[in-house]
Amino acid sequence: MLLQGPKALYKADIDSAFRRIPIQPSHRRYARVVMQASGVVHAATHLTMMFGSIASVHAWHRVACLLRAIARRMLKIPVLLYVDDYFSIDREVNAESAMLIFARLVRVCLGGDAIANRKLEYGNPLVVLGIECAHDHIGATFWPAQEKVVQWRATIERFLASMHMTGGEASKLSGQLQWASQSAFRKLGRAMLRAIYDQIPTRSGAVSCELKLSLQWWHEVLDMDLKETRTWLGNVGEQVHLFTDARSTPPHIASVLFA
Repeated sequence: MLLQGPKALYKADIDSAFRRIPIQPSHRRYARVVMQASGVVHAATHLTMMFGSIASVHAWHRVACLLRAIARRMLKIPVLLYVDDYFSIDREVNAESAMLIFARLVRVCLGGDAIANRKLEYGNPLVVLGIECAHDHIGATFWPAQEKVVQWRATIERFLASMHMTGGEASKLSGQLQWASQSAFRKLGRAMLRAIYDQIPTRSGAVSCELKLSLQWWHEVLDMDLKETRTWLGNVGEQVHLFTDARSTPPHIASVLFA
């Protein structure tokens, strides 16, 4: 590895990112909200990008990528980006300094209050985007943050006790567990989400046998604290490629192996 010795992660989250991007004065007439109250028409004009609109996403993305490019090319900080969350890894002795230098860059460009001190964290392990990331000289492990695991298990216990889950509750829980599945199980838990997704259009809210089994599976797995170490070296063996195809009538399957 290029970074020798102990390493640490750090992260920085920008506050109110979209609202820090001003709208060009000549364009503000397209950013108005009109409402009527007691027979009187009121209009509100936005001075900065509105959260949730397509334009705000595009506008912020350009600024976010610019900050990343400046940090990488001019300050030599290998920072990564996810919307308005920045994170990276560095030598343990340099992690705090790199984090504070990046925070200063953001504050110079977007204002002194662009990043609150409580949004600056570093260490090993460190929770990044809701995932606890830990690493050593062998590899890295990823697991949902402990407070999220506790919350999800309590929610599942409530559904199992009442045997009732509304469509809205199923939609929220499926999104949370899908995030966990992507991060911790190499998508292994994806099959056990099917019953939860099927519950979303429900009207009765009754928990079926399939849904009960799925909830029990997730409840047990979250309690097992499974943390797979993903090694830095990866697969050093020679790879092979298997191409398959199938037909229904008559039922046949064939494959070609390239080694």
